[in-house]
Amino acid sequence: MNKFLKRVSVLTLAVTIGASLTGCGGQKSASGDNNKVVVNFWTAPQKVQYNYWVKKAADFNATNTKTNGKIIEMKVQQMPESPSSEAGLQNSIATDTVPAISENVSRGFAATLAKSDAIYPLEQEQWFKDVVSSRKMDKSIQGWKINNQQYVLPLYVNPMMFEWNMVALRALGFKTPPKTINDLKEVIDKFRINKDTKMKQLGVTSGFYRPTLLRPDQWFDRWFDFQMEYEALSGGKSWVNGDTLALNKTTANEVFKLFGMFGNTLQTADLSNIWQTAKPSILATINAPWDIQSMRAANKKYGLNGDYIYGQPIVKKVSDIPYSFGDTKGLVLYKHKNVTADQHQGAVEFVKWIYNSKNSSKTDLDWLNATTMLPVRGDLTTNQYFKTYFDKNSELKDLAKYVPYTIPCMANDKMNQIQTALTQAGMEPYIQGTSKLNTTLAPDATPYVDAAFKAMKEQGGLK
Repeated sequence: MNKFLKRVSVLTLAVTIGASLTGCGGQKSASGDNNKVVVNFWTAPQKVQYNYWVKKAADFNATNTKTNGKIIEMKVQQMPESPSSEAGLQNSIATDTVPAISENVSRGFAATLAKSDAIYPLEQEQWFKDVVSSRKMDKSIQGWKINNQQYVLPLYVNPMMFEWNMVALRALGFKTPPKTINDLKEVIDKFRINKDTKMKQLGVTSGFYRPTLLRPDQWFDRWFDFQMEYEALSGGKSWVNGDTLALNKTTANEVFKLFGMFGNTLQTADLSNIWQTAKPSILATINAPWDIQSMRAANKKYGLNGDYIYGQPIVKKVSDIPYSFGDTKGLVLYKHKNVTADQHQGAVEFVKWIYNSKNSSKTDLDWLNATTMLPVRGDLTTNQYFKTYFDKNSELKDLAKYVPYTIPCMANDKMNQIQTALTQAGMEPYIQGTSKLNTTLAPDATPYVDAAFKAMKEQGGLK
């Protein structure tokens, strides 16, 4: 399963690889049949997603849906993977091989495409409003706006969560994972007291595994720790709005201190297969659905009485909504001279069909079965169509509760510079200092937050 937009920084139009992209089949591939319009759809460069969309396209093609008197034929291909899918899509624009529609586009990359007027705004389209309604997306769609416009139809979301060693938590006397800052403090304090006794017997040597807290080059991981907790502690607020740094300094300080609470229980050395071993050496990490299959293969049981469980992002009060970062991508429609009006409308008809009120739930259940990634819907836990699936997949049922409260990445084409600056100037030096502490009384992070703000503004050109 691909990790979210690791290389969105590759934004240069690499025309030198255009020849290979032409072979991928852009809109220049036509049937020559005046009674047919061929619409190219590019999928993510993963076989499982390609297979899913091939089946959906075949089902749609069998309906013989027409636009302007012509039968629509959806043609599915994988987008280029090298040097990145983002670079491949931009290169297709430069070489006139762009498809009419593709998946695998994040909000951040969509902002780059929208800035170049390369994709269509969707908010005023009735079919888009109908899809939002059929998938109960009224809440979640708000976080996808780019300059007050909607350019992306969100497809899937992986809410980021803490992953807890329930065997160790139970040994420490906890029946459930911590939810609040005070809960977390109690867990870490108990861990320290029992580190050389109960924890040692279980093979647990570290309280929290997160080596990327010290890696500015892995800028994308700030989604999975800093942003995850910023959303939870801020009530789901944005941290970059357009060209303005909207971060609240007080909340940013709280996020720094939350991770600083782990002190010398933080494990920063790279480990492999940490959860699949007979005795995992950690109490907690941050994760999402990517490990579910490997955990099952290792015979690990999920749940409060099992081996591991997903726990919500830490909040201030139990009643607070646990907003989180959403590893999420969606569909966009490309605006280009190479895409005819009939091809654009054909792509629209395809999306309308798969997500209409009759097909919407089946489309998303088929997606779940194919990919184990959660569809962006507001009714996953209440729609009876998904009940059997979630009864068999309790891990995803737990994660599905948080889908309406997940926030996508910022809409800024200097996202990597901004997040690198956050780590380099603030997070890394702060964690370097707190990682030596033998207490949950994390020091004030104000100087580090101030330095991070200054660096993010400079590197991101933000106000």
